Amino acid sequence: ACDTTGNITWGGAIQTIIQNNCQSCHSGTTPSGNVKLTTYAEVVNAVKNGRLLSAIKRTAGVPAMPPSTPLSTCDIRKMELWKNQNYIQ
Repeated sequence: ACDTTGNITWGGAIQTIIQNNCQSCHSGTTPSGNVKLTTYAEVVNAVKNGRLLSAIKRTAGVPAMPPSTPLSTCDIRKMELWKNQNYIQ
């Protein structure tokens, strides 16, 4: 079940979503698309500028991420709530 009734935090949900779905390509010295998603600050920046949410929501005109398997509706909702709750650590 997808529980999005409380505060969504970096340490409680978002970090795991990013680690499991993004960091294999978006880390290291040459991250894919020159987008690094290894730290809280890097992920906050990618969400704030709109690129990360557009990519995971598969918005037209934006490269879909992750490219092979979309994030679950639940994980996307958690990312949106985290943004709306001002990026709780």
